[in-house]
Amino acid sequence: NQQLSGASRLAEISQFVEAINALPNPFIYGILYSREDHPDIPVHIVPQFAQRGEDLIVDSLRRVLLRKIGDPNTRFTYLEIGANHPVAGSSTFLFYANGNRGTLVEVNPQLIPSLRNSRPDDKIIQAAVVPGHIETVDLSVANRSELSSLRSDIAEAFEGAEVVERLTVPAINVNELISTMWDPQAITFLSIDVEGLDFEILEAVDLENFPFDIIQIEASDNL
Repeated sequence: NQQLSGASRLAEISQFVEAINALPNPFIYGILYSREDHPDIPVHIVPQFAQRGEDLIVDSLRRVLLRKIGDPNTRFTYLEIGANHPVAGSSTFLFYANGNRGTLVEVNPQLIPSLRNSRPDDKIIQAAVVPGHIETVDLSVANRSELSSLRSDIAEAFEGAEVVERLTVPAINVNELISTMWDPQAITFLSIDVEGLDFEILEAVDLENFPFDIIQIEASDNL
């Protein structure tokens, strides 16, 4: 039964995250192992999956919003544009592991099976998110999947990166996409990481009709 298998897998993930969270932080205690000045309050490892701990920052903001709302049962949902890997470097896996659900959008068709397998309860969309209205766009697939882009100059701008394939892929307008997942009763998180078109997409978001509570955006280093 696929549904039971997905539920069982999620339970295992949650148990793993909880087990990690109970371990002492080796970075701290590794330095203090031979000293007597251990901290008064034990410091544990904090699970994080994003590239630079962004998910921990977002989770802190989520907790603040929950306190302001005063209802700990308020739903939290996310839209990750440029999902790439379902776990490694994911801005949203921490929340998925804690039982939250959202929408993942990935343009590279080769990455979709892994997303569906590891995130069976999320909505997975294979498309390029664009600021305008167009049916298809050209994707430059890089040898390092996280550098693939609708802009070939971005895909080739990083050391060791090269374009290995060019694909014509379906496109979807960012606001049409948001309208399919918008939940006005939830705390909403938008993550954009699309290698080069990030700010164009953000500028196109209709924030009056879709006022996200938390927005994360990554700009490429050379922009």
